[in-house]
Amino acid sequence: MAGIETKVKVNGSWKSVVEVKAKVGGSWKLVTTIYRKISGSWKEIYSAAKELSYYGTAPSLSDIRHSQSVAKVGNYVMFGGGYSGNKGDIDTYNKSLVKSSNIMTDEWKERVGAASSAYHAIFAGGKNYNGSRGSVDCFSSSLARTTGTVLYNSAIEPMGASINGYALIAGGDPDYSTVNAYSSTLVRTNPTALTVIGFEGATISTSTHAIFAGGAIYDTYHDKIDMYSSSLVKSSGTVLSVARKNLRAATVGNYIIFAGGYNSSNNESNVVDIYTLYMVRQTPTTLPLAVNYPAAMSFPGGAVIAGGFKAGAKTNTTVFNASLVKDNSFALPTAIERGTGTVHGNYGLIAGGVNLRGDAVNTVYAFEYK
Repeated sequence: MAGIETKVKVNGSWKSVVEVKAKVGGSWKLVTTIYRKISGSWKEIYSAAKELSYYGTAPSLSDIRHSQSVAKVGNYVMFGGGYSGNKGDIDTYNKSLVKSSNIMTDEWKERVGAASSAYHAIFAGGKNYNGSRGSVDCFSSSLARTTGTVLYNSAIEPMGASINGYALIAGGDPDYSTVNAYSSTLVRTNPTALTVIGFEGATISTSTHAIFAGGAIYDTYHDKIDMYSSSLVKSSGTVLSVARKNLRAATVGNYIIFAGGYNSSNNESNVVDIYTLYMVRQTPTTLPLAVNYPAAMSFPGGAVIAGGFKAGAKTNTTVFNASLVKDNSFALPTAIERGTGTVHGNYGLIAGGVNLRGDAVNTVYAFEYK
């Protein structure tokens, strides 16, 4: 996988830098990344070539399930909700991939939304035998659970994102537009509603915005992008090039990508929409295979779109480096769709999902990018 190409002038000609070393404590060490301050901000101007590799499996989820939500707090990443299995369980892993004892929510639910506030991982909404739910479970860095103020309206499969210590839980079925913001002290406010997104969209959290993109209300697909600033002021980004649901988002370098999904022609999508961190849309690109329900992982220096559905689960993986150069050479160890992707510590994780036979799984796959 290529890194960021850097050139230096040697005897009047520009030459590509292949490797950079620095002398540290009397020994030469390989430099992996170089930053330069440009216009007051540190920019990555060189990165050594990195590759995605399969590390192995972490301890399994408490039960088979797919389409989970994920949130982080302190040293932990937490997976909860989803379809199938023990729907009240939260599976928790530290940065060494050691799994904690299972934690239970206040009531069992599937299809919950999740986001991280300054001091809590929050799991909200969902569905059980009583219908749509509005209950909110908040977990501290010691994994103690408290109950948060219920959602303004009950919601099945709401979407989650974070900004400036706020956890945003937005949309969902049947309440398609309400945004619930939970502060560092778990006070709930309700910023301006989503435009029309509904649910089954992509979310991404950056240093400047919590972003909600695409999605659907049943058979009506959307291309809208709603952004919430650090003060929870809503603005709109340039629309996606193709309206779709079940797309996934990742960040790499100074870019955000929205990849794959399912479009209004009832087809899987290979479209990759690319934006700057200030949501200026760039020329779209494509995945090698159109997929619905891929997983996404945002490593330092690499964005990964993996697996997904196209007449069955797939192993296809595309890695974008910070210069948006694509590498399609890696394949997942097994075909998976509807897995939940995240990066925690030094590891990328894909938890749960559906295999090639169409069965939900409890496997947690771990990856490294170095």
